[in-house]
Amino acid sequence: MLSPEPYLLALARVLEELARIGGAIAALRDRAAEILSPLSDTLAASVSDEWRFGIVLIVVLILLTRSRLRYDLVGVLALFACVALGLVDAGQAFLGFAHPAVITVAAVLVLSRGLGETRIIHATGLFLRRHVRSSVGQVLSLSGITAALSGFMNNVGALTLMMPLALRSGKHSGVPASRLLMPASFASILGGMVTLIGTPPNLILSEVRAETAGEPFKLFDFAPVGGAIALAGIVYLSLIGWRLLPRHVSEETGIERAQLQAYVTELRVAGGSRVAGRKIGEIESSAKNALSVLAVMRGEHNFIAPPGYFTLLAGDLILAEASPETLSETLEQFGLEIESGEKHLHLSEKEMLEAVVTPRSRLVGRSAESARLRQRFGINLVGVSRQGETIMARVRGLPLRAGDVLLLQGPNPALENSLEVLECLPLRSEVTTLMRSGRGLGLPLLMVLGLAVVAFGLAPVHFAFIGVVMAAVLTRQIQPGEIYDAIEWPVIIFIAVMIPVGAAFETSGASAGLVEVMLALIGSVEPRVALICVMIVTMLLSDVLNNTATAVLMAPVAIGIARSLGAEVDPFLMGVAIAASSTFLTPIGHQSNLIVMGPGHYRFSDYWRVGLLLDCIVLTVSWHVLPAVWPL
Repeated sequence: MLSPEPYLLALARVLEELARIGGAIAALRDRAAEILSPLSDTLAASVSDEWRFGIVLIVVLILLTRSRLRYDLVGVLALFACVALGLVDAGQAFLGFAHPAVITVAAVLVLSRGLGETRIIHATGLFLRRHVRSSVGQVLSLSGITAALSGFMNNVGALTLMMPLALRSGKHSGVPASRLLMPASFASILGGMVTLIGTPPNLILSEVRAETAGEPFKLFDFAPVGGAIALAGIVYLSLIGWRLLPRHVSEETGIERAQLQAYVTELRVAGGSRVAGRKIGEIESSAKNALSVLAVMRGEHNFIAPPGYFTLLAGDLILAEASPETLSETLEQFGLEIESGEKHLHLSEKEMLEAVVTPRSRLVGRSAESARLRQRFGINLVGVSRQGETIMARVRGLPLRAGDVLLLQGPNPALENSLEVLECLPLRSEVTTLMRSGRGLGLPLLMVLGLAVVAFGLAPVHFAFIGVVMAAVLTRQIQPGEIYDAIEWPVIIFIAVMIPVGAAFETSGASAGLVEVMLALIGSVEPRVALICVMIVTMLLSDVLNNTATAVLMAPVAIGIARSLGAEVDPFLMGVAIAASSTFLTPIGHQSNLIVMGPGHYRFSDYWRVGLLLDCIVLTVSWHVLPAVWPL
């Protein structure tokens, strides 16, 4: 029997050696700490709060403009960074969720969902289809109604109500939907400028005024300036703006093709397919060039933009771009199969539906595979259209984005039910009508009562609108479960976390530094010129950032400039409110612009072509009206 002593002695030597090495490492660590400690203290002392917040702000701007992360997640990261850097007290970090602006926005979102399910919208659509035919009349009617709704409900909610009506009305009158949707989007933004509850920036700036002047803005304090701008903007959109937009029309039929546009679809070359052994050029020619092959996937190899002489083989997966009509004909003509897990998937008009992925949809950031559309809802994703970007990935595995237009296939009941659950917007007004319960006038009357309570100063706006929500629940105008479904939680979270971040912007001294820079640039000018300069900077920021974030960041800057010039603060806050909502130059500046990009078949340049002149109109009206209503 072997003695264990040699092994125990060897183990003891190993442990002794490890202890010696550990001691050396500890000594090295202590020496490094002794050397680096003064250096770290010096760096900490030299990096002021202003510079720390500046670094956080730069990172936030990069993340928001690159759109790699959702805006609410960016806001949470910004808040955590401010807490970690000592700019925000950890105990105060989440008090933004109790902010009156956050509560009011949540209540307005709930009421907006309820108002959208009334019979008034359906009646409006019937009136427009029967009595308004001209292009100017269509744009004027849709823009005016959208702006009026947007003044008292969520901007995006007002637009999603009017979008199907715009598509349907345009089809009946012959006006291309591409010339109706962007004016409707811009009108939803303009309408939000008119009232306190029209858009979150107004609520944010109202509370800023309460902190600086002791009293918030009233419900209709925004109406004189915002109303004048909204009126001028709608007149511009109705007479000039829509003429600057492209007219997407099919050469064969003359029918507007905002709905029947090109989709990227996966097609499988089956064993008995008539395209096996044929060249891509022959297939595209047979389809009268209405079908375009973007890529061919063969086993582990991907052939991007294959030439016309490329020969297809059985088992190939084709990434093709075509309209629903062309796609249906191609399937029958060549015996191709849609890659959906089903063989012989037949496409008929009654079983196909186009829908827009809204910003609050459950599909944002997910693919058809991960969302399990077939297994859970019994529908197939046939194609995706994403304006401004060529899709070169498998459709079913493609992460979807807000504004994508989906071509879905399945039985009608399954399509309608799934869209309601997934919160996608169908591009057929009759489907939207079926999805709504057709509520009566009870909720609008309660809304009017709540507005009256706020207008006469009987209760704060957040308290009054929570009261309206509770009254709607008690009178069964809104079901309790609908309250949580109606709230756009990313919006609520983003506003709540940006409030302490905005406070850190001011307390860190970063806002004072920005005020000094702007004053140095504009020099000694009269307050009216300084106000317009502040509005221009705010507009440019808002076109690439969330308008709420812009309002939070620019409010202390506007106050600082006003006080430095010895001017009144109110007109500067009002100017920031107007400018933060003037997101007309890009599709990413506002959710409404993003939603219409796909259905309207717009390019990025279409927005600034129409929006640049609209921004000039906003500034011109503000130059004359704002100082007259709110003296400097």
